[in-house]
Amino acid sequence: MIARIHFKSGETLQGEIVRIEPDFVVVGRASNYGFEETVIALDDIDWVEVEATSKVASVAMGTIGGVTIALASVAVVLLLFLDFGPMD
Repeated sequence: MIARIHFKSGETLQGEIVRIEPDFVVVGRASNYGFEETVIALDDIDWVEVEATSKVASVAMGTIGGVTIALASVAVVLLLFLDFGPMD
């Protein structure tokens, strides 16, 4: 995943999330010297923007959205056709 990390200090860093641990995250970026990894403490992060980098992630999100819409439609149809008895 490609992420843009916004620090509490106002700085930003963009790179690929390599690893997430309970106290820190490792972000990797291509540089003139190869692939550079930076360890960032979670306490230093204000917020993060994430961009899916694979078609699989996009397809999965589309499938989840489609299934959610289908389930909501079935629920509405059931509610419309179920007889709850007289309403007082």
